[in-house]
Amino acid sequence: MAQIGNVKEILEVKNQLECLKRQGVIKGWELPYENILTRLDAALFFFDVADENALLKLKEAFIGYPGFLLKKITARCQL
Repeated sequence: MAQIGNVKEILEVKNQLECLKRQGVIKGWELPYENILTRLDAALFFFDVADENALLKLKEAFIGYPGFLLKKITARCQL
């Protein structure tokens, strides 16, 4: 069983997101409640894309992850 907050698959995705950030595909990303996750399929990653072409690059980068879902959110609520 994975250690809470230290899941190999989540760490792989985080590394991939950092790589995409360095390449300019995304501006930044978040993983809320990261320290309580025990599996990748429970994780929700949020990120800001650099442009519309970035969505295709994200799909390509994560095609090998079963259950990966990419959804564009156009409205953002500020609290």
